Amino acid sequence: MGLDRSHISRLETGRHNPTLEASESLAESMQVQPLSLLVVAYAIKQDSTPRQVLEQVCAELESQELLDEKRGADVPAPPHPLRAKAAETSVAVQALKKAGLSRERAARELGVSRSTVNRYWN
Repeated sequence: MGLDRSHISRLETGRHNPTLEASESLAESMQVQPLSLLVVAYAIKQDSTPRQVLEQVCAELESQELLDEKRGADVPAPPHPLRAKAAETSVAVQALKKAGLSRERAARELGVSRSTVNRYWN
C-alpha cells in the first residue's frame, strides 16, 4: 500500500490520524520498523530522546516481566489490569452473595458502590 503526498502531508500536520496499515507502509518506505516512528514521535512529544523513550519502555516491560517473553498468536496476552480487577470483584461479590450478605452489605465489605455489586450479583 503506497501513501500519496497529500495523505502524508495530512499526517504530518495532524489533520489525519494514521492507521496501523499506513504506519507500516510509511515505515516500509523509510526502511525502518513501524515502532521506530512511534518512538521518535513520543520522544518529540515528551521533549526527550528516542533512547530515553526506549529505556522507559524497556523498564516498564521488565517490571511486567514481558521484556524477554516471546508471544505467539496462540499465547494469550495477559489481561488488562481493569479486566483483572473486574474478575476479582466478580468472584468476591459471588462469595459474599453465597455467604448470605445483602447487596448493600457486600458493597460496604468490598468498598465498592452498590451499582458495582449489582453488576456482578447474577
